[in-house]
Amino acid sequence: MSAISKLPKAVVFPPPAGNKATATFIFFHGLGDRGQSFADIAISLHKLDQYKHIKFVFPNAPVKPISFQGGYKMPAWFDIYELGARPDTKQDVSGFLYACEELVNGFIKQEVDAGIPSNRVVIGGFSQGAAISLSTTAITNYPLAGTVVLSGFCGIPNDIQKKVTEVNKNTPILQFHGTADPVIPYSIGKRTYEFFKNLGFSKLNFTSYEGMPHTTCAPEMQTVFQFLAEVLPAKY
Repeated sequence: MSAISKLPKAVVFPPPAGNKATATFIFFHGLGDRGQSFADIAISLHKLDQYKHIKFVFPNAPVKPISFQGGYKMPAWFDIYELGARPDTKQDVSGFLYACEELVNGFIKQEVDAGIPSNRVVIGGFSQGAAISLSTTAITNYPLAGTVVLSGFCGIPNDIQKKVTEVNKNTPILQFHGTADPVIPYSIGKRTYEFFKNLGFSKLNFTSYEGMPHTTCAPEMQTVFQFLAEVLPAKY
């Protein structure tokens, strides 16, 4: 990352008063959304002892024109030319890689610079945010504590494959997808899982939610919360 000043703003929840941050969860939202939408996660979890040492960071994507919306500007981590995230369609390769290598990596570096080791950082996201979190895990040089992928995809598998590192091959990764997702089809989610599994990400696990559209659900989020408690324990 050439300059942390390039990072977009984020909604940040430090640990409750009297608690020191020894771990961080960075969660990237989806297309057209904002970090504040996920604030309830931090507010709820900070009431529980097993999460009071975790800093929660919810970055806001830059606002940019989106091609499939006729150039309408909205928060986005990269451009989308058509819905569906199929690798055989036009993809914003440079924008996707910039989001991974500069923005996601930049937020990880920001935590490291603040004294949080990268192996005490979990990254994750929903839809676009899930896509850049998963791909960053594959290509970053930062060893991570874990990654959560909610309704994610990888539209540029060939480009990611060329940049894969060994650093997080054994990092636990949770991937979730609804079988009734009309935006990022379930088949794309499953293909994404198979792609990264074949690259050697041994602790990547895929969970299906029958009938779930392009959204989250309570059981899914409970699994994420339990995962955070397991991979970011207060005592380590």
